[in-house]
Amino acid sequence: MRALLINPYTYDFAAYNFWSAPIGPLRVGAILRQNGFEVYLIDCMKVREEKRKDDGRAPFITQRVQVPPPLSGIQKTFSRYGFSRDELAQALLHVPKPDIVLIGTLFTYWYLGPKEVSELVKSLFPKARVILGGLYVTLCRQHATRSFKACDLLVPHNAIWLLYEYIAREFSIKLPFTPSAFDLDSLPYPCFDLYPQIPFVPLVTSYGCPFRCTFCATPFLFPQTAQRSKGSLLDEVSHWHTLGVEKFVLYDDAFLYRKEVHAKPILRALSDLPFKLQLFNPNALHARMIDEETAFLLRTAGFREVRLGLEGLPRLISPHTDGKLAERDFERAIDYLKRAGFPDDSITAYLLVGLPFQHWKEVKHAIDYAATFHIRIELAEYSPIPQTPLFDAFRTHARYPIEA
Repeated sequence: MRALLINPYTYDFAAYNFWSAPIGPLRVGAILRQNGFEVYLIDCMKVREEKRKDDGRAPFITQRVQVPPPLSGIQKTFSRYGFSRDELAQALLHVPKPDIVLIGTLFTYWYLGPKEVSELVKSLFPKARVILGGLYVTLCRQHATRSFKACDLLVPHNAIWLLYEYIAREFSIKLPFTPSAFDLDSLPYPCFDLYPQIPFVPLVTSYGCPFRCTFCATPFLFPQTAQRSKGSLLDEVSHWHTLGVEKFVLYDDAFLYRKEVHAKPILRALSDLPFKLQLFNPNALHARMIDEETAFLLRTAGFREVRLGLEGLPRLISPHTDGKLAERDFERAIDYLKRAGFPDDSITAYLLVGLPFQHWKEVKHAIDYAATFHIRIELAEYSPIPQTPLFDAFRTHARYPIEA
């Protein structure tokens, strides 16, 4: 049997490959491959390779398109990122006819691209089972059910067993390998080998987060935390290194949670490997969990930079952040990182802006405060996420109607 994985193109006012990779579909593809499927991949989110940075990041290929009528009041360029529909149609004609097509989703407001892709796939392969999964399906189940008529099955990220049952029922076969999505040690490595080149590989060492920030959907997506064994992670790093991969990207939401039994043993083991790594963390580390030893281990393990969350300053937005940061915690973390050898420009503070009723003076205060450490500051724009307390509390105050 044949399975086709598709990472769909998207529409937005801005997008950039900030170490983004479709790890979910690639993980499912690896599971299907272990069940005897032939697995193929079309990644529509192509980048401009000539502009790829040394750290692996790169701009997507883009084409300006017409702004949808509901967003016509926004005076910014609206673009498609990745393949065009016609380019995808041509690519689909060059893959063996699939039995199932799995389409991944990410941000809730990126659903238009996957919707077009699902309709195109169904028109070209009417007998194929079209399956939609990912974060959008998980967070906006009712909206997805109404919008994706071309799909035969919707699979929330936390219910992969629905996929197993559907395949067994529709094709009258038994899948011998059906791991839980939350058993990180039993999951196969994502099938990045389907790419002609692998600029970086994401690593997931844990699921979930102990904090309950009101703007974040992680507690809904992962009600409980789960952590991967050190040996399992080292085996994966070594596997990809034999294929020439040197850059790895940490996708965890709370890598440093229970650091004495999780992060520190992993970092020590990575430091002892006979080859050098380049490690990056696009998701912020919790500043208050960084002690002197942790900072040193991050450096020796191969982190080229460290990104911290500054969204919890007590005088900024602490009512929304579960009180996970105090100024002294942030200052201490910066000091430890610099003493460990991280240059100023390799330390970044994320500052969440655009929160409901947030005053510009609060943002300025946080910027001025972070600037005193001579580190990099990046503004992270708040987006209302369904299934979060802040979404439910302020949805009526949004500039545009939003729904889940």
